[in-house]
Amino acid sequence: LKPRDVPTMYLKTFIILSLFTGFYFLVHNTQNIVLATLLSIVWGAVASMIGMGIMHDANHGGYSNNPTINRVMGGLFDFIGGSSFCWKMIHSVGHHVSTNVDELDPDIHTNEPHFRRIKSSQKQHSWYKYQHLYLPFLYGILVPELYFRDFPAMLLGKWGGVKFQPVTTKEWTIFWGCKVWVLIYALIIPTYCFPYGNWYRTLWLLGVLLTVASEILVLMFQVNHVTDLTDQFHTDNNQLTGIVKQDWAKSQVVGSSNFATGSWLWNHLSGGLNHQTEHHLFPTICHVHYPALSKIVRKTCEEYGVRYN
Repeated sequence: LKPRDVPTMYLKTFIILSLFTGFYFLVHNTQNIVLATLLSIVWGAVASMIGMGIMHDANHGGYSNNPTINRVMGGLFDFIGGSSFCWKMIHSVGHHVSTNVDELDPDIHTNEPHFRRIKSSQKQHSWYKYQHLYLPFLYGILVPELYFRDFPAMLLGKWGGVKFQPVTTKEWTIFWGCKVWVLIYALIIPTYCFPYGNWYRTLWLLGVLLTVASEILVLMFQVNHVTDLTDQFHTDNNQLTGIVKQDWAKSQVVGSSNFATGSWLWNHLSGGLNHQTEHHLFPTICHVHYPALSKIVRKTCEEYGVRYN
């Protein structure tokens, strides 16, 4: 089978982008604010699918064999407010190389003290016993947080312990151009170019979209590595030790967890994140293939006595 350039992915991309564009105009042309809010909820879910279902594969090089197509599809992340350059540095270089390594994985990086406790290595604080109450609200600001986090990350050339590659003039141009474009299409156009536009309405509907997209993305991310099923690893004086040093692939399996394995529906809704184990073993293969790959991976894990979460 072709690992990339799968016709299903091109059809999926067309559907997601058509829905995103359609809801953009539908939401801002709907006079009734209650109905517009309900439409924004669906719009937020569609927006999250751009990240999970398109740009994720593309920025891993798993969308197409053509680097230009991967760049364009990965650049959709810039189009909706993120930075594909920062994402590739933090996610591909940081998270994928050192998955669930406490001191090296930016996805589980926590300062001391922190607003949440997700690792046994963290000290206990009194507010952690309430985190199940306040975290859903904090998780709702993930996408806006990513928008603003990119500025210090690009200027410093590092984030969460991950040092970036040198930023080229082209990357800087894309970065600043897309950050400005997001403000134009998300705030200025809806406020001044649509019949019912005003600042209060625009900010409210945008807030609903961002909250829904953020909640979906966070929950998809958390279940993949931050559970009591997965192993977390540590370094000894910044040197990898134990299973991570001995066998990278094995550490990817025991440090990841799946859900709804083999489900065609959840594989498409999550962009393959429900097959996180397969994604970490084969990040450059399109997620359309993950349900079939999961059967092979699970069988191999059973054969060699490796825990499959």
